[in-house]
Amino acid sequence: MPAIASLLLAGVLATNGASWTAKDVPQTPGDLYALSYKATPSGKGLLNGGPVAGRSTVFNMDFPVEAGKTNERSCVFVYPAFATNCPIRLGTYNMPGGASWRDITFRRVRAEYARLENGVELGAGEAVDGNVYRFMRRNIRLQGPHVRPFLKRTRATFNTTIWRHSPGAGCEYVFNVAGRRFTNFEMSFQVSSYSTGTVYVAVSTNGGDWRDVAVCDMKGSVACRIPDDILPASHVFVRTLGESVCSMALGFPSVKATIDGEPFRAAGSTHYVDAETGETVGEIPAPDYYAEDWGEALDVPAPGFTLWRADEEMRVAPWRRAPTAKAAALAIAAAANEAESVQLVVKAGESDLGGLRVSVAGDLKAKDGAGRIPADAIDVRRVTYLDIESPTDESSAPGLWPEVLETIPVEGATVPAGQNRPFWVRVKVPKGTPAGLYKGALSVTVSAPDAAATAGGPPQSATGGPGAVPAAEGTVKVSVPLEVEVFGFELPDTMTLKTSFGCADAKIFPYHRITDARDGDTVRDLYYRTLSAAHLTPYHPAGHDGHEPLWSYTLSAEEGKEDEAVFTFAWDAWDAAISNALARYHFNSFVFSIPGFTKADFRANNPHDFHGRKDGTPEYEALVSKYFGAIEAHLRERGWLDMAGIYWFDEPTEKDYPFIRRGLRAIRKYAPALRCRITEEPQEGLMDVVNLWCPTSMNLHSPAEAACRARGDEFWWYICMYPKAPYATEFIDHPGTDLRVWLWQTWQERIRGILVWETVYWTSRAVYPLSRQNPYEDAASWADSMRYNWGNGDGRFLYPPRACFDKGDGPILEPPNGSMRLEILRDGIEDYEYFAILSRLDPGNALLEVPSDISKSQTDFTRRPAPIKAHRLKLAREIERLSGGG
Repeated sequence: MPAIASLLLAGVLATNGASWTAKDVPQTPGDLYALSYKATPSGKGLLNGGPVAGRSTVFNMDFPVEAGKTNERSCVFVYPAFATNCPIRLGTYNMPGGASWRDITFRRVRAEYARLENGVELGAGEAVDGNVYRFMRRNIRLQGPHVRPFLKRTRATFNTTIWRHSPGAGCEYVFNVAGRRFTNFEMSFQVSSYSTGTVYVAVSTNGGDWRDVAVCDMKGSVACRIPDDILPASHVFVRTLGESVCSMALGFPSVKATIDGEPFRAAGSTHYVDAETGETVGEIPAPDYYAEDWGEALDVPAPGFTLWRADEEMRVAPWRRAPTAKAAALAIAAAANEAESVQLVVKAGESDLGGLRVSVAGDLKAKDGAGRIPADAIDVRRVTYLDIESPTDESSAPGLWPEVLETIPVEGATVPAGQNRPFWVRVKVPKGTPAGLYKGALSVTVSAPDAAATAGGPPQSATGGPGAVPAAEGTVKVSVPLEVEVFGFELPDTMTLKTSFGCADAKIFPYHRITDARDGDTVRDLYYRTLSAAHLTPYHPAGHDGHEPLWSYTLSAEEGKEDEAVFTFAWDAWDAAISNALARYHFNSFVFSIPGFTKADFRANNPHDFHGRKDGTPEYEALVSKYFGAIEAHLRERGWLDMAGIYWFDEPTEKDYPFIRRGLRAIRKYAPALRCRITEEPQEGLMDVVNLWCPTSMNLHSPAEAACRARGDEFWWYICMYPKAPYATEFIDHPGTDLRVWLWQTWQERIRGILVWETVYWTSRAVYPLSRQNPYEDAASWADSMRYNWGNGDGRFLYPPRACFDKGDGPILEPPNGSMRLEILRDGIEDYEYFAILSRLDPGNALLEVPSDISKSQTDFTRRPAPIKAHRLKLAREIERLSGGG
């Protein structure tokens, strides 16, 4: 197809909403074709849009892109029999200025799937854990409508992730696992949009004899299963078909099934090659969770089990093999007043391990005896797995994922034979600890009466070296070396990077059964202490004392003299609450809710008023000028202007801009030093009323960004249900490095603050209308209005204590359980502080640039902690050199 290539290589410019098509392109029904290209947004703003590519209106793929960069993208399509002479199309959606295209190719490809030793083939989105088979196709950008040849035929049109069903349109899939039979088969469909009619879901085991099992006739999730009387079966056929009046969009089926035969564990991948040349076109690899190119075995003899270490960012699968690389000790490096962690993994041998406990053997001591890190500065937690039923996106996989950090039970943990149990070891180096290397040990105790007979040699004593010794009758204790290098500098109590995270009483208190205000104070303090340890600041740190100071005013007795109004603010209680939060928890920001100023209703866009005075009247102006001036003066007097942020409107659309401008105009006019924050990228329609921009990470850049930065506007950013892969995200079932990399990108992009909408989003009224979700049993962050998973762990960094799910009526006055992601987020914030310290010591230092092997772009960054640790060490050594420490 040289004619197509020459036209496109000339550089076609597609304006916003427009498209370019190439007709009469030879294509064979049933074959796979790959469309590859490079697209550069012509403007800097994406406005949540991006390039679109495909085959006219039959198949279409939307692609997330980074503004100001050339983005390489590919997608694979299976050409359906019902499409005749379907043109190739390139265009844009919601992208001011459009995009330019180059290096575009269109070629026939073939798909190659992961072939296992047992003869089973698995494609992208498939995974087997023991005898449980799962398939989940979520936003796989390269794949388009193609999945491992499940899709046998279709008469539905495709758009990015969904099939549009109209009368008589539908899809047919067939599932099989070579050499195995399905003994149970459950599936679900997500109806993402619904207009009218019904789609029928039918199943078969032979491609005929269809049996209806479900109907889709509303928006949301539809679940069904294969009838037991037609199982077991080697093949399961699934058909969706729209009735005579029908208009709705369905996603691919999500499948959870059991298979017979020997259990195994694997995840699928798909590799695309040019059908003529064999050249690689693209690959959808197995999720990183299945990789085994990391970790070190500890050189510690252990009877009946293996000990190994993993960096805190790595997700240790329960079934992962122990690594072959070696390490002599659990090693950590940190500054004084910094927390850093490592994972100790216990892998059971051929028998179950019972009564497993990990504890601190004593203080860590410097070689010269001049210093020590006390044992109570070391915290050991059990890592608990959550079952991911619905993976967040293509970087994930269903199954057990490590997430919650819990206190080790008194009776110890149990590890099934052949499985891993990670323990989280965190060391908080006390203030004033001298630089140097501190050594000590952890004790691993197991209940194994016959362990000594299987030890393979005489045990070593705990004092004479690492190894196993009898601890008590029926137990064996192993000593594991722990080493901490303390750098020659100290981190401050209050971090440079501003944070603003939700932690709503209304979400916490029902789980803790709080009915008394004093009990609420106790529980809130426990949550705030946990957030403080991770350097996270809640929106409203004043707690129950309120986030609005009391106020009143009196008008002049003479009509029309509103400008002589006298405002009286009762600041004392509010000031005391804020001062206490800043001093006690070291919080560094707060949302300032404006007392007496009508809260914006983003649904109705109600007009503003102020104590009965309508916006736009002289009386209104007279009142708000004195009012906002008094607020700004007080915050300046207390030194809090840099911490206060007015978070008055959330995630606006363009239609909301005039309303926002009316609301914020008075604040910007009469209190220009107040920070008006909005969760939006810089937009021309808001430039005169916003001075703190907080877009999602994927929407940071816009045409107005440079002008906003030049005039001194502050930039934060946030993550939530979006973005998803390939961006750094907050999800449980993503690489653990995501959140730490996000903080390095925060420094890289000159961002001063981060925001996440909630930390305790545990339940959904739509999915759990009569009860409360147990986040230990259901890891999904369900939307509050429908059965839609925003992403596993979205808005959830803390977990309610287990006691909240015990029967009883009394309050639960216990702290929350933390998570791996909370700890990794803290590590990233402390990494940011390294950059900030070095920047103050030497603003032009070359080490202040984030290396490309850590983050080349927002979508191209490391999934391994090694480069992060290497550059962090360089930062530490440079800080030591410049500050005279070490």
